[in-house]
Formats: sequence, structure tokens, C-alpha cells
Amino acid sequence: MELQSIVSELYETRNRLKAAEKEVYRLGDEAARAEYAYREALSKEHLILKTEGMPVTIIGDISRGNVAGLKFERDKAANRFRSGFSAMDAIKVEINALQSILRIQTDI
Repeated sequence: MELQSIVSELYETRNRLKAAEKEVYRLGDEAARAEYAYREALSKEHLILKTEGMPVTIIGDISRGNVAGLKFERDKAANRFRSGFSAMDAIKVEINALQSILRIQTDI
């Protein structure tokens, strides 16, 4: 592998890491907003069921069932956020590998 191509690939990978950082920030914001929407809807559902006279012992289960769609969206957003971090870690490993190759090439 030529030194110039290694440096070029290292530069491109660094740019991918910068883009991934921005994407992870966006995904984190999305996850936080989904969590907020779920919690807000859950508390409203609790209040509605309580005012309708539902027994307190089952309000939690019924409420969670009624807002299950929002919980699903929250969980998907959280998983995308974690996946974004995994992708960033993979790019970091790639950068480390390229740096090692570059170090070996310059020593030769």
C-alpha cells in the first residue's frame, strides 16, 4: 500500500467519523424526544384512567398498554442511538488500523 493512499484513506475515514459524530448527536436528540413523548403520554393516560375510577392496582399496566406504540418508537430510537455509537467505534478501529499501517510504512 502506498503511503499517499494510506494518508488519503485516513483522511476520508476521519471525515466519516466527524459525520458519524453529528449523526449520533441527532440520534441522541431523537431518542430523548421519543422518551419525553412516551413519558408524557403515559402520565396523561395514568391521570385519565384514575379520574375514570379505574382501580389503582391495574392503572400502570393498562396505561402502558394504551401507549405501547409510543414505547415501541422510544425503544427503536434508543436502539438507533446505540447502533450509532457502535458504528462510531467501528470507524475508530479503522482509523487505528490505518494509523498502524502508516506507522509501519514510514518505518520501512
